[in-house]
Amino acid sequence: MPQAPTDDIAAKRAALAALDYVPRRLAKTLAAVLETLRQHSEVLPEDEFVAIQRMRRALAREMERINGLTLETLTPEALPGVETLPTTRQELETAKDAALASAIENFLQRLEELDGVIRVAYDALKAGKQTRVVRSGFNLSQSDVAMAWDALTTAPVEQAELLPDEGGKAELHTQVDFPAQIFYRDENIHPLTVRLVQEAPAESRADATVVVDFLDAQTPELVEVHLSAPGFSETTGVWTRTLVVHQGRDTEPAVFLLRLHSQTAGQRLLHLDFYHLGQPVGSAHFRVEIMGMLSGGSGPTRSGARPRTPGLPRTRPGDRDTEQDAPEGAAQVSGVQGVQLLADAARDAEPPDAILRIVRGDDGKALHYILSSPLGRLGYRNKPVGVVPVPTLKDPVLLLSSLFRDLDHLARQPIDGLT
Repeated sequence: MPQAPTDDIAAKRAALAALDYVPRRLAKTLAAVLETLRQHSEVLPEDEFVAIQRMRRALAREMERINGLTLETLTPEALPGVETLPTTRQELETAKDAALASAIENFLQRLEELDGVIRVAYDALKAGKQTRVVRSGFNLSQSDVAMAWDALTTAPVEQAELLPDEGGKAELHTQVDFPAQIFYRDENIHPLTVRLVQEAPAESRADATVVVDFLDAQTPELVEVHLSAPGFSETTGVWTRTLVVHQGRDTEPAVFLLRLHSQTAGQRLLHLDFYHLGQPVGSAHFRVEIMGMLSGGSGPTRSGARPRTPGLPRTRPGDRDTEQDAPEGAAQVSGVQGVQLLADAARDAEPPDAILRIVRGDDGKALHYILSSPLGRLGYRNKPVGVVPVPTLKDPVLLLSSLFRDLDHLARQPIDGLT
């Protein structure tokens, strides 16, 4: 592509500055501009290419933050420029639309400052603008948001190696605090706190690892935490929290407020799933005993409070819970937590539109299927999509043990005469 003269670039930039972006076209404009830049990435100066990729990642992170806002977690800092915080879900969605549109518009305006962008994407930028736009409100549909996200997360086909990862990856540990035992008639609120820390904690209900990819050493990353806690209710009604992760520092704790609503004694398995920029990056789980009767002197213990036993390995994401072994003779197969499997398999993949999560019901006799959309692309964050009764369900390994036992038996048989 021939180089445009400097004065021509200045004239085009001035022409763009005299126009306003049309709110209803923002997502399409963003997609068109980024696709144009992708097609002509080989002619962009190296410093501009790197700047564009950093801006793109920053916008993706900001869109994820805005999409994750809820009435319960909303703060004045979460929506800069909003004088009165929304009090209804409709007001919140309107405010989020405005924040998303503003973030996309700011991104496009910053692109206009780059000479290389003017050279190759002037027409795409201008197509999304017009004179004297009357801003009576914003109405970004879910399809608009999905279009913008797809454009941001599609990697350039050329020069990808030029994007430096100055921040690098950090392997953090989960530090989880929650009672190990709760009396079945206990109606108190029990806080479940979770942090990501630099060093493996001496005491934690679940010590798993979460890998976070930092853009640079100064910019914090947002990690979303999803909790599944059969038999409990969350007093705020929100089962997700967001951790602000600074490189080289422990995070502040995220707190879930849980109240026991199932009066059935037994063990409950709680899951914590972690997402970064829509990608699963780790999973942790632990058990809570619901006691039918208090015994001998000491009440329920708090096991933020479970010291690691010397000589025993820490539980890692994907390790099978060792408190309940498979029947003798069954194949020894380690179960893998679904979110951790995704985290290991999708380090460099694009964020999924949806993740199907499978959790056990309160009574342990049913599997509940939950469709999660970490980035809200489908118009919801978590949606129940079905329940399958499994009367004999106790542990996934036990459920499969008969199958593995049959396979073990067949494996020991002579192969002569098999057809």
